[in-house]
Amino acid sequence: MEPLNVFGLWRWIEANRAAFEPPVGNKVLWEDSQFTAMVIKGPNARRDFHIDPSDEIFYMLKGAMTLETFEDGARRARVIREGELCLVPAMTPHSPHRPPDTWGLVIEINRWCGSASDATRRSTRSRCTSRTSRRSSAPRSRRSTRASRSARARRAGTSSPSARPSPRRSSNSRTTSTRLGMLGGGGQRATGAGAPRHTRRVPASTRHATRAATARNTHATANAAP
Repeated sequence: MEPLNVFGLWRWIEANRAAFEPPVGNKVLWEDSQFTAMVIKGPNARRDFHIDPSDEIFYMLKGAMTLETFEDGARRARVIREGELCLVPAMTPHSPHRPPDTWGLVIEINRWCGSASDATRRSTRSRCTSRTSRRSSAPRSRRSTRASRSARARRAGTSSPSARPSPRRSSNSRTTSTRLGMLGGGGQRATGAGAPRHTRRVPASTRHATRAATARNTHATANAAP
C-alpha cells in the first residue's frame, strides 16, 4: 500500500486474502515506513517468549487472543477481545496466542529502519559520502585536462614554456668582458648600451703591474733622443 492513500482495512484484507494462507498467515501494510503495521490471521504456531527493542501495539480486528507476558519473574496472561488493543513496552518478554479464524493488527517500529533519529543520521551520512566522492574525483579531472593540453601541444609541434631550453651564454663573452675591464679604466665595469651583461674584475696585482709598465714606457719615451 502506498503512503497518503486512504483505504478500508477489510477491503485490503479481502484483496490480499491469498497472502494469509498457512504457513505465513501475515502481511505488512506499508513496506517503506518507519513503522511495521502487520495484519495477522490465526492460528499462530509460535508459542515461545520473545522481546522487541521497541514498543508493540496489539489490536484485535476479529475474535479474541491471549497475550502472555513475563513480568517480575512471573507469567501473566491477558485476553484482548475484538475491538480492544494493548501496548507491550519494549524489551518485555511476551507470547501471543491466536485461535483459528481470528484477525489482529500489530504495529511496531521497523527494526531495519530504527528510530527517526537513526534514519536522519543515515541520510546525512549518505549525503556526506556523496560529497566526498565528488571532491575526490575533482583532482583526477584536472590531471586529465592537463594531460590533454600537453597532448594537443605535442600534436601542434609546440611545447610548454617550462620545457623550452634556456639560451646558452656565448663562449667568448667572459673573455671579452675581461678585456674591456682591463682597457676601460683598470677593472671598472663598462657602461652604456653596448656594455656586456657580466664583467669580471681584474686582480689588483695585475692593475699595478699594468700601470707600472705604462709609466716606464712613458718615461723612456720622454728621455729618448730626438
